[in-house]
Amino acid sequence: MSINSEVLNSKVRRLSALLVLLVALNIFTIIFVFVIGKSGLHFELARQFFGNSNRELIMSWHNFFEYIEGAAGCTNLKIFGGQLYRNTNMIDGNKAVCLDENIAPTPGACTVLSFGINNEWSFDDAMEEYGCKVFAFDPTMQQPAHTRGRDIHFQPWGLGGITGIKNKIPVLTYRDILKKIRKEDSIIDYLKIDIEGFELDFFENVLDEDVELLANIKQIGMEIHPGRSVAFRNKIWSQIRQLRSLNFSQTYSQPNLIPPNAYKFENKTVSNCYEILWCNENFR
Repeated sequence: MSINSEVLNSKVRRLSALLVLLVALNIFTIIFVFVIGKSGLHFELARQFFGNSNRELIMSWHNFFEYIEGAAGCTNLKIFGGQLYRNTNMIDGNKAVCLDENIAPTPGACTVLSFGINNEWSFDDAMEEYGCKVFAFDPTMQQPAHTRGRDIHFQPWGLGGITGIKNKIPVLTYRDILKKIRKEDSIIDYLKIDIEGFELDFFENVLDEDVELLANIKQIGMEIHPGRSVAFRNKIWSQIRQLRSLNFSQTYSQPNLIPPNAYKFENKTVSNCYEILWCNENFR
């Protein structure tokens, strides 16, 4: 009987130790999730720790806004262009440019590609005045190819995921546009994209088929348009992750609060579209 009792006691002790370990692991998991939520490490760290089972955490609107509104990494940021929007006190058309060493456009020797003008030239004029050669594009302005000022070269072409017609608008792929302006192998100091949703087609094409072209771009200033669409949000997030894997960092973010873009989410003001600046860290 004593032998059986010792065996039984041994099993009880091992079972108790196992239960204590499981409780400790559960407590650790709860603390870990809490710390992640409070620290701002949020979903990317959670993804690495929990794997694909935490997909809903990664794709939630809360975490999307938390990420998209965060930015860091540029010590000398300057806003170029912009003007008052209609009968408001809000500025529209401005873009952030990072002037940090090695990544800043070099006056007198810089190239800017500007997609989406809509007859608002303040950014393009400012970059020309800074000392850059500007190539401007917009297929919706009903204007022929022309030169504006000293060094702004306009073409009525749209940027898209194909070369052809999309929604009755003539578009070209990024590679085909570079070929036409003879910049396929050149450094692009600043790529401005403000094309009302067509940025999704552009990135889908260039990330899948011409990703090597992104290596020549120092900065991408763009407006993203998630709206309130889960499908758009998820596609944007997928493209952001691909950009990050190519060593682009988000160094500026600003919600476009011009009506009717702004709305309330979790007691804070968010937007249907955001101005984002990406810097290619490979140039630093």
